[in-house]
Amino acid sequence: MNEPLRFSVVIPTLNEEELIGRGVQNVRTVLPDAEIIIADGGSTDRTPDIVRKMGVCLIKVAPAGRGRQCNVGGNLATGDILLFLHADTRLPGQTGEFLDSFFQNPKNNIGTFALDFDRSHWFLRIISWYTRRHRGRIRFGDSGITIRKSLFKDIGGFPNQRLFEDFELLKKASRISPIRRFQLSVVTSARRFDRTGPVRQSLKNAWLTLRYMLGTPAGKLAAVYEKGNNRAGQACVLMMCRLPIPGRVKTRLAAGLGADQATAIYSRCVETLFAAVDELQLHIEKRIYAASAADAPGLRRWSGHRYAVVIQPEGDLGARLEKGFADAFKAGFKKVIITASDVPAIDTAILEQALNGLNDSDIVIGPSPDGGYYLIGLRRDAPKLFKDIPWSSGEVLAATSARAKELGMSIHRLTELADIDTVDDWREFEKGLSAIQTEKTTDVVYG
Repeated sequence: MNEPLRFSVVIPTLNEEELIGRGVQNVRTVLPDAEIIIADGGSTDRTPDIVRKMGVCLIKVAPAGRGRQCNVGGNLATGDILLFLHADTRLPGQTGEFLDSFFQNPKNNIGTFALDFDRSHWFLRIISWYTRRHRGRIRFGDSGITIRKSLFKDIGGFPNQRLFEDFELLKKASRISPIRRFQLSVVTSARRFDRTGPVRQSLKNAWLTLRYMLGTPAGKLAAVYEKGNNRAGQACVLMMCRLPIPGRVKTRLAAGLGADQATAIYSRCVETLFAAVDELQLHIEKRIYAASAADAPGLRRWSGHRYAVVIQPEGDLGARLEKGFADAFKAGFKKVIITASDVPAIDTAILEQALNGLNDSDIVIGPSPDGGYYLIGLRRDAPKLFKDIPWSSGEVLAATSARAKELGMSIHRLTELADIDTVDDWREFEKGLSAIQTEKTTDVVYG
């Protein structure tokens, strides 16, 4: 009698709070003895909390990347058979019995399921029909790649790339063992087809696959794929920026230091913000919120065209914040933060804390010593929050906090950071920076 096989199910996640609970429950139902490993790529929503509450193994993998996440989970798994499952894909009821029988045959080393979708559409039915009859090597991760761990290790797992990592794993495996198509179908979400339309999305996927097979780097194609597919349900960071032109930025600072030096300081602050934003996870949308349409071309060039640029409306700061949030939520984002660009101490950790703070609070605020704030974030639109606030005064933070209380909105406060408006602000920042550098030097000398 054959030894019973041990199964490990590895699920890579990134902001899957709406689906991960049902996904874990599905695996527990159809593979009750399987080890479940969630390899999370830095979710900023409730995904980690849900996983912990369900008593499932959670591994944090940074930076995000589905291939990297699957490799970490697969290498830590203790099962004989590894099943890599997307968070939005459900296994059929007969999975356990079928896979056990399939892998008891030593000649069977790897296979994939056919695909069904969770909604009815004539084109999706064609795709499902095709996956049940197609025997070629062009298959992807949503078909539930299931592989012996020994073969997984022999081929070195998934490649460390942002797209087509599943395609490459199957290509490597096919050189050693035939890839079987299971008789069973998994049910996967049609959400990526819903955003752009089933036909249009399928044509886009086919075009990207063709370009990849003709030699276009996966990283270049990933940027195109992610821009169109990863927006709904994600976070957006808006950076309020001006083009650094002497005499147009930091006029109060320029009064004491001169226009050129004030502009250089502002440029340094913006570059610091760009660097901090660049370290955020790939799924987070990053945009410049330009002070005027005239600034937009220059800001695109300055940022190397790596961010979308949207234009602030006319009006006071309240009107600009209100419009920025309204447009972002209308676009489908569930978390939005707007940050100033004249804060030299801002870093990635602060931005991540802001996004995480919106998991449990309605508002996140980064207070400034002058009574204002350098960052504000919301998880739902709240236009009344910005009405009748005494902007350009030392009462902005207090008035905003009071208004939030009136609206029944909870607040999460970040570390206080100073923006640079005056010569005193700059000198205070330099003093603190000098103290940090002295401390580091002392550590080196006497360590």
